[in-house]
Amino acid sequence: MLDSVESVCFFYYEDTDKRLTKPFAISHKGALYFQIAAILSNRNKADKSQTSNTPNTYSKVLMGGNNFLYTEVELANAWAQGTGYGIGGVAGGIMAANAIKGKGVVWDIQNSEFNIFKNCKDYNIFIADKLIDGTQNCKNNQPDMIAVREAIYKIK
Repeated sequence: MLDSVESVCFFYYEDTDKRLTKPFAISHKGALYFQIAAILSNRNKADKSQTSNTPNTYSKVLMGGNNFLYTEVELANAWAQGTGYGIGGVAGGIMAANAIKGKGVVWDIQNSEFNIFKNCKDYNIFIADKLIDGTQNCKNNQPDMIAVREAIYKIK
């Protein structure tokens, strides 16, 4: 039970206080939430290396239309995070934590799959044929999230 509309949260059964772990998505107070585990289970084949420390949380859909539903999720490259954990100690923990990034995610209605913007190049591949001026000149590994939101708003 939530008294407000949160961006990322857990949902619990009111009568048992047990966490909901099975639903693909939940509608709450007029907002739609995708479960992170559902995103990872229904992702585009090219996005296989993504993982989350909190798969049973739900992420609020920020915008949607006839083509896409868009959210942002804290995900990590499984290989980079695993390397950090493998190193161990404080340095390894910091490396694993630094692998987690806020990433744009779209539910592609037509293809019934999630597309995770793993990095700027991946985002550019997704947007190139949908919005001529939507690609970004990648100065960093991650795309500019404000520009991503603006582009998704146009094609949603």
